[in-house]
Amino acid sequence: MLLIERIKQSLEVLFEQDDAWPNLLSHHGWPISLADLQSMSTDQLESALLSTELKVDRSLTGFKDFISNSERLVSPGKPFASLLYHALASPHVIEQADGFEIKIFPSIAVIEDVENYIYAARKASLEQIMIDASTLAGEDRARLEFAVCSFSAEYRPQPATVQLTHADHCYSRTGVARVGTSEAYYNPQLRGFSVFKEGDDAHQIRVLPCRYAAYLSVKLRDKKKLFGPVNSLNQTGQDEQIDFWVPLHKLFDGEECVQGLNLKVEQQATLYNQKLEKLSTLLRDKDLSTTSDAQLLRSPFRVSEGIASFSDAEIWGQGVLSPNPHPLVSQTKDDNDAFVNFRAPAMGSAGFSDAFSPSLLLDINSTSEGRLRPAPEFVHVRDQVEDDGSVTNLSDQANVVALATKGGYQALHYSDYAGDGWVTPTVTDLNENKPLGLNGNAFGIQSAFSIVSAPDFFPKVRQRQVYEWWQSEVPEQNEQGKLPRWWAWLVDNGHWSSVWRAPPNPLSDERVAANIQLPDTPFNADDVSVTAIVSLLQDERVAAAVTTPVVEPDPPPRRRRLRRRFARLERMRLALIAQMQTEEEARDQVSIAPPAEKIPFAARNTYLPDAASGIFAPGWDVSVDSVDSTVHLAAYGLGSPFPEDAKLCAALSTFWPAAAPDSTRNYFNVPRTRAGSIVPLTDSETGVGEGALAWDGVPGPQVVSANSEQLVVEYPDYPRVDYTKNALEGKFSIDKTSRITLEEYKRRMVATLRMYRAIGKISSKDEAHILSFQKVATDLAELELAQERSAIELQGPVYRFQGFNNQVDGSDNVSAPEAVGESQQRAQYQVTETWTVFVGSGDHVLIRTQDGDGSVRVRNWQALNV
Repeated sequence: MLLIERIKQSLEVLFEQDDAWPNLLSHHGWPISLADLQSMSTDQLESALLSTELKVDRSLTGFKDFISNSERLVSPGKPFASLLYHALASPHVIEQADGFEIKIFPSIAVIEDVENYIYAARKASLEQIMIDASTLAGEDRARLEFAVCSFSAEYRPQPATVQLTHADHCYSRTGVARVGTSEAYYNPQLRGFSVFKEGDDAHQIRVLPCRYAAYLSVKLRDKKKLFGPVNSLNQTGQDEQIDFWVPLHKLFDGEECVQGLNLKVEQQATLYNQKLEKLSTLLRDKDLSTTSDAQLLRSPFRVSEGIASFSDAEIWGQGVLSPNPHPLVSQTKDDNDAFVNFRAPAMGSAGFSDAFSPSLLLDINSTSEGRLRPAPEFVHVRDQVEDDGSVTNLSDQANVVALATKGGYQALHYSDYAGDGWVTPTVTDLNENKPLGLNGNAFGIQSAFSIVSAPDFFPKVRQRQVYEWWQSEVPEQNEQGKLPRWWAWLVDNGHWSSVWRAPPNPLSDERVAANIQLPDTPFNADDVSVTAIVSLLQDERVAAAVTTPVVEPDPPPRRRRLRRRFARLERMRLALIAQMQTEEEARDQVSIAPPAEKIPFAARNTYLPDAASGIFAPGWDVSVDSVDSTVHLAAYGLGSPFPEDAKLCAALSTFWPAAAPDSTRNYFNVPRTRAGSIVPLTDSETGVGEGALAWDGVPGPQVVSANSEQLVVEYPDYPRVDYTKNALEGKFSIDKTSRITLEEYKRRMVATLRMYRAIGKISSKDEAHILSFQKVATDLAELELAQERSAIELQGPVYRFQGFNNQVDGSDNVSAPEAVGESQQRAQYQVTETWTVFVGSGDHVLIRTQDGDGSVRVRNWQALNV
């Protein structure tokens, strides 16, 4: 069936299910109805798609970032300039011109058909595609290198694109899928996959697939205006010396893709989990394992099956690689169903550290290239395999730290279902039954680096978004005098730049080779642009086509009244400032006029590497190793299993921002951290309160008793917390954290810095403890009292912090810990003085302190301009 026939059928179904679609397209200048479409021949539909002159209304939600220089339903070879594609594929197109919601959205397969048709409509021969590329690049065609490449590909709103000028496709030769306990869920409205579906069990975690596609591509360098790459770290000098593979034309099955050819396009995924192979090799060298060479190359040590597979193309289109659902971890068994184990080393002996006991830390030597991970850096050793084959969990014993540190017992291996590998494209011309090529010379093949990683507990927040906001946007606003004084103070005094335990560097900005130690690896040491994000090769005029400013029609009466009210209030505000304050003080006041409208980021997961971590210590998504002095990416350096490292990441002040939740405040003390909380989780997200559910299965701190002199607070004891056991028992939950948006993530970070300043611990955060953190309603009685007593009304959203400091006026404020229960997994502390802080979005925070329950000694509420 021709693509135009498939599109006609799909549009008829869509129009019949929801008349919002013909209404929306008609509004933009294509007068169409279901009856019109049904009466059209395919030739008539094709003519309409290619020749209709539209009048695109860019004031509509979802169309503000449609490229400004196109008024076409289909622009051959340019999905970003095709309004039909944009309407179907953009996650922001969710309502009609009259504001009523669209109810039915297209499937991935339908969107892909339209995408393929756009390339088919180009009606280009292979030679013409190459000629066009050389013309755009300004290079002699004979000197250019072309290849068939697999890319992970995603259509994105303008703020997340390469050129940042209009909605566009983004491409990378690295894709990041994520493990889960149940099958993938495609959210049609978001045009993407979601980690959690309404109605799911709270402990259910959906796998997150990655979509790959094959493209004819060209190798280029130093053409940033034509294809990028994205580079949040601004290392443009380095990128000017690096080669990048840039997509030119999508390749798909059939005779329509390239003129004169009949293509068969396939992609093959090869994935490995080598954690136990690498770990057992290291252990064997130290006489701690008896695994043979032959065993190391087989499951469960080297796993090559059951990690991920391509999904049904009829449902999700071509190239959707989906991890197979599994429990997050499992106890490792051999072919005879016997547990696989090794002798736990004495921590502190050569090659092993007790720094984070009872987790085993491989004491890996640092090199000039940095700290490399030839094997999993953190290993679970808390399950002892007895002589009779049974397993004893040491986490239930009070002396678990001493037992694990001493070692000498048979420790059970755990397996997870993460891994890395590659996706290789194979494109055959069925007319000649030969690989795709020109003049008898087959094109080279470039595989994509495929990562299957741990869950992302913040799927709506990306490393790149957080990094650019923190590193660039806020400092630039400060230089321009646009920040209120309290925020400017944080920037000017270094508290903004030093906030992170590890900065949110995105993997897409790293220039490092893929895993060149994989068995039969297709990667080479010189190819260091594999994680880069690029666009299609575009004419410089197209790349610079900034979306035109929206000229809105006259607003309805209610909106006009609101605007007049805002204008009147703003004039009053400016008059008051002129009367009461100096110009310098005026900058502290936040305007109450409606802000200029910005196109939001898509509130969905992404599988491109700007949502993955580029900090490798050892890493959240992937780590690094080295061979022959070449540093490369490698998944086998992560924790074995991954929750063993995730525990440390979360406790060390969200060591991987936008991926690992910040659980620092959950513990009274965490080894080797002084950063305090950065983006704290609320009480309900940490399992405190009626019906609350902890994301990691570990209920956070809580008050167990109180009197007029003191509170008794209870904390989980960090060393005894066992994330691997919690993962095995299905206690992890992504329900609440998956709802946290980028804006909420930012607000929490800013509010927390202000809280630390208010309590006088901005430079010594580890001396303070956040006992409770909540986002509160404005009618909360305590907040109303605080505002009344301080004569300050906070602007929302408002956050409430409650906590205490280690010392007050030089004296101890907290008792020594008292272990709770036989396993001593929790401990209680007696606290004399506590503080409560309310933080909103305005200039002031409200604070008071009290002893015990406040029934005898309590200070009045104060307003601080911090």
